[in-house]
Amino acid sequence: MKITKSSGVPVFVKALLLVLVSAASVTVIMSIQSSRLIHHMTIDKVRDHALLATESAANNAAGALRFNKLDKIEASFDALLAENPDALLGLIAFNGTGGRAVEDGRLSASDNAVLDELVKGVIATGEAQFEASGLMLAVPVLMGADQTLVGIIAGAWTADQYLADVRTDIAETWLTSLVILAVCLTVSAFLMRRWVSRPLGRCHPGNGARL
Repeated sequence: MKITKSSGVPVFVKALLLVLVSAASVTVIMSIQSSRLIHHMTIDKVRDHALLATESAANNAAGALRFNKLDKIEASFDALLAENPDALLGLIAFNGTGGRAVEDGRLSASDNAVLDELVKGVIATGEAQFEASGLMLAVPVLMGADQTLVGIIAGAWTADQYLADVRTDIAETWLTSLVILAVCLTVSAFLMRRWVSRPLGRCHPGNGARL
């Protein structure tokens, strides 16, 4: 093997930079893909839970709405809010004609406006309606063999707190990845110097300084 004498970056440094770029590229790509996947999984999990919990509330509210026992609905709403303090913003029970019967939680004016539109959709179609994100929904309350619409349960949910927790975890993961990358780079530098650069320098003394 002939080593040409020329000015420039030493072979050892070139090899080290190649390892650094390769390792950094793999680390960044995997971290970005993992972050996106976790983000989508978090939203999907909250969305699925919102649907199940709201449907459960609707099933339990049928008799109470039919016979105007609103205290039972208030109690169930309070329990649901207590169980989901970081995800559930608020709930509203409507009667079969779209009038409000029970409200609970911390709904904003825009939340109320969206839920009112979803309730209109339920009355028109008899089916559950969802806002684009899937985190605001209205579920029909049906009763009897003929599935008569006796009311609607509408709820607004959020994934903000869970996403904030995910971002914190991702930041910690990035930091850990950088530490591992630095350790790997240090080990690679030591091994290349010991196994590649020094042997080549001994074989070609005139180029030792270039290795």
